[in-house]
Amino acid sequence: MHWFNYINTGLLIAIWTVIFFDLKKYSSGRVFWLFFLAVYSLTEFISLPLEIKGINNLWLYNISKPVQFFCLIVYFTRQLIYEKRKRLVIQLLSVLLCFIFFYTSKLSNYNSLSDIIFSCIILIFCAAGLYKIIKKDEYIPLGLSEFWVYASLFVFFGINLCISGALNFLLEKHFDLARKLFYILVINSIVFYFLTIFTLYSIRKNYLIKQNGR
Repeated sequence: MHWFNYINTGLLIAIWTVIFFDLKKYSSGRVFWLFFLAVYSLTEFISLPLEIKGINNLWLYNISKPVQFFCLIVYFTRQLIYEKRKRLVIQLLSVLLCFIFFYTSKLSNYNSLSDIIFSCIILIFCAAGLYKIIKKDEYIPLGLSEFWVYASLFVFFGINLCISGALNFLLEKHFDLARKLFYILVINSIVFYFLTIFTLYSIRKNYLIKQNGR
């Protein structure tokens, strides 16, 4: 078990401890964001014993990533698109994209193309959400908006896109470089966990302020 596995496991446990402590405060409008975190966390926990035993766990990530992608698409569309028909169309297209991914790739191999497509779409939604918050004339406390949720996802998927998009090529042609870049992904995950904990803290803090102000 590598050093980063201990850190990742500890931070994921911390995230879910915070969530379960005050679940109702985070669930309003953020159910599918929580589903994304749940699928992501479950994937990491299941992959750990496989990694320790030296078993190929790429199939697990290749199954999990489309599910995570769909959860985020539903979350973003519910937050940013008010017309139900447009929202449904985008969600159905995301399901179709996931099925195309399953039928055109081997689950036992790493797939950079799916990372590129999924990350680009999520980054577009993050940028749209951040723009929507920033362009408003009236002052809105960031903790009462989705700012930190969008920001944490933007950083996480933005860095992943830069590295993961080239991993197929690097694993075949420059394996040593791919191994070094892997540690950037590890650090990116740790940063994402800390940002997520801060997001949860910000949501809870501003929820309490809002409740006390009534």
